[in-house]
Amino acid sequence: MKKLLPILLILTACNNSDVKTVDPQPDSTSTPVIVEKVDTVLTSESFKFFTKPEKQNSMGSYKMVSTWKEDSMIISEFSTTNKFLDTYRELLRFSPDSIHYIDMGSYNVEVDTDANGKKIYQDLGPDTEISLVSMDDNKKRRLLFLGPGSIVEDAGWMDNETLLIAGKQLRPDGNSGYNVIWKYHLPTHTFFMYEQQ
Repeated sequence: MKKLLPILLILTACNNSDVKTVDPQPDSTSTPVIVEKVDTVLTSESFKFFTKPEKQNSMGSYKMVSTWKEDSMIISEFSTTNKFLDTYRELLRFSPDSIHYIDMGSYNVEVDTDANGKKIYQDLGPDTEISLVSMDDNKKRRLLFLGPGSIVEDAGWMDNETLLIAGKQLRPDGNSGYNVIWKYHLPTHTFFMYEQQ
């Protein structure tokens, strides 16, 4: 019993109720967790984010066929002026918080005005550039650069971090096309491409 007494004293001391446990403090250098919803199929619920009625009322579903992270976007300084907004407003799609907008047409487009004062947009070449403009940091990021086999028809925002771009791509035969939607998630720089089924 004499040999067990020191062990019992040590165990009792270790079980002291005055000892406080400290919750670990979050590491100030850790990065926040970004949650991204991945839809393998887009349905008509997604089309309400487009502005053109013919795209809002699209029938059928779109199946995801490709995904990639874009880590080499062309980024340039860009200041959004009132003149730019007046000229291209019909081709811009603003995020719900108005911090970003999708520029669907200021690249390679000439703008004229008809006799009634309505703007007429004329493509000057076969290529199309779709950009994301951030008004908080005055940056323009190239999202898509498409050749003559692709066209963009509309764009919209699912939320402040996720945008959709609707278009068509020609098949290799050059005679027929199919509908596509590109989805882009800003925080993760991830693209998802969907084809109509």
